[in-house]
Amino acid sequence: AASRSRAKTSMIGALGDDPYSNSLRDVLAVEAIDSHMVRGMHGVCGTAVIEVDSAGQNRIVVIAGANADMKASEILASEFNAQTIVLAQLESPVTELSAIFAAAKMRGAKTILNPAPAGELPDSFLKNVDILVPNQHEAKILSGLNADTREEATAAARALLGRYGCRCGCQRGPALSRTDFMDCHSTLGGPDQCIRKKCTGSDCQLKKQFHIK
Repeated sequence: AASRSRAKTSMIGALGDDPYSNSLRDVLAVEAIDSHMVRGMHGVCGTAVIEVDSAGQNRIVVIAGANADMKASEILASEFNAQTIVLAQLESPVTELSAIFAAAKMRGAKTILNPAPAGELPDSFLKNVDILVPNQHEAKILSGLNADTREEATAAARALLGRYGCRCGCQRGPALSRTDFMDCHSTLGGPDQCIRKKCTGSDCQLKKQFHIK
């Protein structure tokens, strides 16, 4: 989505030498996404399978593949600047992602994290996250608080803001900044929308959600 909106877009990651990896390389080329930070290796590409139950709830089964060998040490700090937005989820090693976020913040970049698949994260990582986009399950793991109701979601978002300084993202813009607790559009219905009730959107949609240009 970012590339199609004519933003200069790069991918950080790792791909193997299997047919799926080759197909993904073709996608990067067709979509004009710079891939010089995509590490090549022997093996298979990472895979994620999304399962949806009869109630519309979903879960993601992740097979790391080449993603497990992504190396932050191969990414130069000079790749980042104050105009850079770094968007990631947790399908690569947390230690490597944390190092990339730290390098990006040192250079003045903005960082967005979709903390999926859900799991506990070190404070050092979360303190380098500007915007966090959890669903209610991820918010509970990270804040230690339930996030199923409007009141619970608000408390969880406040806790994450106070503890790490990161804002929790709502569906149409940033929310819970240091100066404004709520900056969501009024049509969204309140603070509970700042933690997405279902993880139904893909990362490519975050470009629209956060007005990334």
